[in-house]
Amino acid sequence: MYIGRVGMFNIIRKEWSIWNIKEQGNLVADLKMRGVDDVEALPAYHYRDDALLLWNAMQKYIAIVVNSVYGNPINDRWIDKLVSKWHVLILPLAYTAIAVDTCCHCYRCVMPL
Repeated sequence: MYIGRVGMFNIIRKEWSIWNIKEQGNLVADLKMRGVDDVEALPAYHYRDDALLLWNAMQKYIAIVVNSVYGNPINDRWIDKLVSKWHVLILPLAYTAIAVDTCCHCYRCVMPL
């Protein structure tokens, strides 16, 4: 079955509209949602086991970096004007970044940054 470039972008657009960072963007939540988080029920699921090692290492590293820059109070993270400006700029792109009807369908037009 061949769906072509336009068909693939339509699938991506549809899935992107329902994608949620708290579920699909979170390894632990994603594993739980798919029912593969229980080590006793599924003892040799290597993807889960290896991915959790990386996930935990990244979580620790990111926490160290964020806490060293912003300190411990959570509210300090949202005070930073640069982060706020970035959020305002990036949020609209999250839902419009995949456009099929663009000028030339090159990578820059289809997936703008």
